[in-house]
Formats: sequence, C-alpha cells, structure tokens
Amino acid sequence: MKKLLMLTAGLMCILALTACGGSTAGDTSGDTAQTEASQTGETENMAVKTAAILNETAHFAEDLTEMSSDAVMRRYGLDGETVVNAAGYAGTPAVVDEIAVFEAKDVDKVIEAANARIESQKTNYSSYAPDQVPKLDDAVIMRLGNSDCVAVCVSEDTSETISNILSAVADDAE
Repeated sequence: MKKLLMLTAGLMCILALTACGGSTAGDTSGDTAQTEASQTGETENMAVKTAAILNETAHFAEDLTEMSSDAVMRRYGLDGETVVNAAGYAGTPAVVDEIAVFEAKDVDKVIEAANARIESQKTNYSSYAPDQVPKLDDAVIMRLGNSDCVAVCVSEDTSETISNILSAVADDAE
C-alpha cells in the first residue's frame, strides 16, 4: 500500500513539474505570441486572481462557492456594456458573505451597482437574518489602485482587514 501511495505521489510531482515547464532558452518561436497573450489577459485575470486571493485569505461564515462571470454580473445587475470580466464567490442564502471582482468599462457604474446590491441585501436580511446586517454595514467596495478593477467583499473580517488585503493585491499588480 505504501509503495502504491509513494508511486502515485511521485507521478503527481512529475505531472506538476511538467505542467509548469516553459520554453527553453534556445526556443523563441512562441515568445511573441505568448507575450501578447499575457499582456491582453493580465487585466482579465486580475479579477479572477483577486477573487481567489480574497477567498483564500479573508474569513467567512462558511466556505464560499465559485460563481461564473455571468452569474456575478447578473447578481449585481451588470452586463457586457459595463463589465469586461467578473469573478466571484458566494455563500448560501443563510449568509451575506460574498466576493465579487469586476474589470470595468465604467468603474462608476460598477461602484453604483455594488452599493445598490449592498443596500438591497440590508433590506432583505434585516427581517430574514438580522445578525448578517452588520457584515453588510462593514462591506468593502474598492477600486484596485489605478486599475479598472473594482472589488466587493462582505465577510466576517473588518473593512480595514479586507482593504489591506486589496491594497496589497493592487500594489502587487502595479
């Protein structure tokens, strides 16, 4: 049994190392295409990366479930006219905990939609689960540095803690 486990672990390591491999020093044929792809995908990936970082580092009442980009935009009443890309995580309806990060075409409209969602949630939860409302009062809606990304986070952490995490993400992106 131990040999089988060791063999499986060894194979997983080999697969992981193989997947991380890049081009060799002498092979530059794909460098231009790879650079262009990474430049155009950087901002789009910022939403996904930021949402994942928040999900891993912030504290939530329960494990959050990843949502599709479309589901995040629908939740906030946004569409392709306002948002290029979105990423997010949400808890069950028993809690208000959620993460939404948007790469915005119109940052002001995204912030407006985020504020409207928070206010709507306060109204809904004030009678349904009033213990959740303080989290909404401390929700963070923040533009990430000078980028077109806007993050929304409702968690058990204080707004200061979430703002610090988001500031670190924005600093790393610059």
